[in-house]
Amino acid sequence: MPPFLLSATIHRLGSVPVQTESDVVKVRNIGSLLAQEMEFDKTTCIRIGTTVSELSRNMIEHARGGEVIFSIAQRNDNSSGIVLVFKDKGEGIEDIELIQNGNFVSKNGMGVGLIGSQRLMDDFDIHSIRGKGTTISAVKWLHRYSKELDKKRIPDIQKKFRQFIARESSSMVDTINIQEHELQFLLKKLQERNDEIETINHELEETNRGVVALNRELEDRTIAIEKAKLEAEQANKAKSEFLANMSHEIRTPMNAILGFTEILESKITDKTYLRYLSAISSSGKALLNIINDILDLSKIEAGKMELQFVPVNLFSLLNEVVQIFNHKTSEKNISLILDVDPAIPKVVLLDDVRVRQILFNLVGNAVKFTDNGYVRLSVTVEESNPENQTVNLLLKVCDTGIGIPEEQIEKIFEAFEQQKNQNLNKYGGTGLGLTITSRLVKMMGGKISVTSTPGEGSCFIVLLDNIEIGSLVETEEKVSESNISEIVFEPAKILIADDIPNNREVIMSFLKNFDFDIYAATNGKEAIKMAGKFKPDLILMDLKMPLMDGYEATSTIKSDETLKNIPIIAFTASATKEEKDKILAAGFDHFLRKPIAQKDLTAELMHYLKYKKPKESVPENFLTGQEMLDENLTLRLPELMELLNGKFRTKWESVRTTFVLGEITSFAKEIQKIGKEYQVAQLTEWSEMLEEQALNFDMENLPGTLKQYDKMVARLGNFLKR
Repeated sequence: MPPFLLSATIHRLGSVPVQTESDVVKVRNIGSLLAQEMEFDKTTCIRIGTTVSELSRNMIEHARGGEVIFSIAQRNDNSSGIVLVFKDKGEGIEDIELIQNGNFVSKNGMGVGLIGSQRLMDDFDIHSIRGKGTTISAVKWLHRYSKELDKKRIPDIQKKFRQFIARESSSMVDTINIQEHELQFLLKKLQERNDEIETINHELEETNRGVVALNRELEDRTIAIEKAKLEAEQANKAKSEFLANMSHEIRTPMNAILGFTEILESKITDKTYLRYLSAISSSGKALLNIINDILDLSKIEAGKMELQFVPVNLFSLLNEVVQIFNHKTSEKNISLILDVDPAIPKVVLLDDVRVRQILFNLVGNAVKFTDNGYVRLSVTVEESNPENQTVNLLLKVCDTGIGIPEEQIEKIFEAFEQQKNQNLNKYGGTGLGLTITSRLVKMMGGKISVTSTPGEGSCFIVLLDNIEIGSLVETEEKVSESNISEIVFEPAKILIADDIPNNREVIMSFLKNFDFDIYAATNGKEAIKMAGKFKPDLILMDLKMPLMDGYEATSTIKSDETLKNIPIIAFTASATKEEKDKILAAGFDHFLRKPIAQKDLTAELMHYLKYKKPKESVPENFLTGQEMLDENLTLRLPELMELLNGKFRTKWESVRTTFVLGEITSFAKEIQKIGKEYQVAQLTEWSEMLEEQALNFDMENLPGTLKQYDKMVARLGNFLKR
């Protein structure tokens, strides 16, 4: 018994011998009627009849006949099926494995019937012995969702089966009727299938016409998109070129204006003239701020702005912002309050330039639109993660100013948008500050929001998530920078290449106090010629010059074996990443952005020219002779040392760590007091210098001056020992 019937109960119906073609027709009809009796669908009934006729003919053709055994099988899951067994006593099948695998094709067609029958039935088994015959078992199971065969019906089916076999006289009529019904059914199915095919063809034609039309539309859209993209790229390129040219055309004269102003401020002592110069300087810087805002917005929109995260002393940065606006708030007689959460880390990793820009814009707006009351800048820790060493910072800038109407709150973050009915003569502005602020915050992964009540004030809230915590060690190098205004360069030769006389004169004025031999060229060709003649130690090269620009001149100089090691610093009015990359790719060693400040130029020269560091501002003769103190004060030195090494050292260590300007100022005043009390002039002078630097926010000199406290106390102690 085949393996697929081992677990089934077999109900034998009977067997029919097959010797002639009429027997084939008879067993086919029996198979079809049995399938109908078991309620198989019409298509399956035809398939069962086809299987019976095919395998019966194979027995006649290749084994001179045999018998077909009809049975009903029922499995344990109550599923039922028709079992067909074909037995013959022929020579057997030679290529049975090929037939079982469905790969055999015989010349006389035997394989076709077997293989076709295999595909029509659910289970199929062939058992053949050479010279003894073949037994083929095939089963067709009722579909799992079909109505189950009632076991009580099986005896009735067996009875009908025997009656049908016994009716020899009506067999031909039944055969004709059955075949006619099958033929009619097949014709009906063919007609239905033909109708379906015609409908599908019609739908395909309609779909094809739609696809063709859609393809044309897509092609048109693609062409339009490509055209729009090209136009956008050209417009963006034209915009970038315009901004670059505008930047150059404005920064170049501003370089002379601010440069000469800086020079005059160091020469003139008359307070009235100094006030005039201060107005020129502040107006020039205000104009530059507008240009910077436009360029920043352009870079943000083009996705070309990059953030640079560095260790930042947040307390110092916040105090810097407050210090800058202190003068303006004092003029308006409003309070400027700094409120810092003690849990704020001393150092965090931020883009200090952009955070400073955000706070300048927010605090600047708050001060501008507030005439009474206060402006408060507060920073708190919203959430901290000690494991990842990160914090969420919440920055708030609140004021008691004019406020913003609710319907205009969303618009204030749009470019060139200002509050409706705003007094432009009084408040001015370009409408770019908040736009840039909003986009910078989003670039940092933060969020910005605002609440406001007209006539009562506004509160801008910035949330910066997952800010990494740094350490004081990372900022130490910046805090301990030398006072570059006192740098002494060794003798050197410098070549300045710039076609604008005012620019050359500004740079030469900046450098005249150093022991430099200065040469000037008005274009790139002159620069190449003078570089070959004088072999300068450093070249300052403008990018845009007639006859030959700075790029070509630098490329030529760097390709000369005798000149290629000369450092070349570019003067540029642009600050885009593309321009910076282009400058460095052209062979320049570095660049300075116009307008150029004297301290920036000096700091740049320090990278390439030899120099001597400035001496400590504490006088070398600080308490070096007994004549500096009278006998009574000498006796009080231990008392002074106890103060300096006690509570004042504790305060010094605190302000040096937090770097809060207000605390530094208070500390300086206390030192002045004891300096005067103990009549130590150098101590008084040092504290006065410290206070002045803190009040003027002199961040270049203040850290170094504050650091000298330890050395002064040590020298005072050495004097006491002697």
